[in-house]
Amino acid sequence: MPIASDVTLGDGVKIFQPDLVNLYGCNIGAETKIGAFVEIQKNA
Repeated sequence: MPIASDVTLGDGVKIFQPDLVNLYGCNIGAETKIGAFVEIQKNA
């Protein structure tokens, strides 16, 4: 699961290739753009 259930996404977040990211335990702010091959974890 590339985007874990404990991830909070703000309004207008764009994840261009969701199958190629790893997000877990994090909060993504509004209007953020996330490209391929990105990992964002808790307390990073």
